[in-house]
Amino acid sequence: MGVVFIHFQVDIGAESVMYGLLSAIRPILECCYVVWHHGLTKTQVEQLEAVLRRAIRIIFEVTSHMPYHSAMACANISSLQARREDINKKFFTKILNNTDNPLFNLLPPPRDAAIVYSL
Repeated sequence: MGVVFIHFQVDIGAESVMYGLLSAIRPILECCYVVWHHGLTKTQVEQLEAVLRRAIRIIFEVTSHMPYHSAMACANISSLQARREDINKKFFTKILNNTDNPLFNLLPPPRDAAIVYSL
């Protein structure tokens, strides 16, 4: 958050501060998503999003009274939750499409579409 506060002391511009946010702060918040994404509690997700929400409201004062998703749209960035889901989809797609991947053998075999199960 130090990058965000420097913005007001030096007046380097919102675009430069956004670059700092996206290149320095957000990667820390996204560290090891693939490993711990599904183990996060709702409180932990909200705490992570609160860091980004606070930074956006500091950088763009006009977003101070906007709902979170509106503020994110104003800043033209996606929420951490949306990015987590996107990163996970890309990660597992890479595993599914590469039979040489060491994790590929840990996946269950694909279901046969011709078999119909009934209860």
